[in-house]
Amino acid sequence: MFGHLTKTYINTSETSSITTNNRINYMENIQTNAKQAYEVAKNLINQKIKSKLSDLKVGTRVWLDSQHIQIKGTPKKLIPKH
Repeated sequence: MFGHLTKTYINTSETSSITTNNRINYMENIQTNAKQAYEVAKNLINQKIKSKLSDLKVGTRVWLDSQHIQIKGTPKKLIPKH
């Protein structure tokens, strides 16, 4: 999903058994549906990432929460109050 290309390979040779052919078709349908779901999820993630970051530009002022900032020798004013 993140920078990995997926490669899939299914050898779909015809067999004499009807149930085996049905199973192969069933598995191919599952694989197709999984690929489609993967693409939808990937597009949604990309849209969310782009929508959150598109408003920020160089020089834009932002409000930071000091709760997750860990500085050695943190001043009293930056220590979170519980």
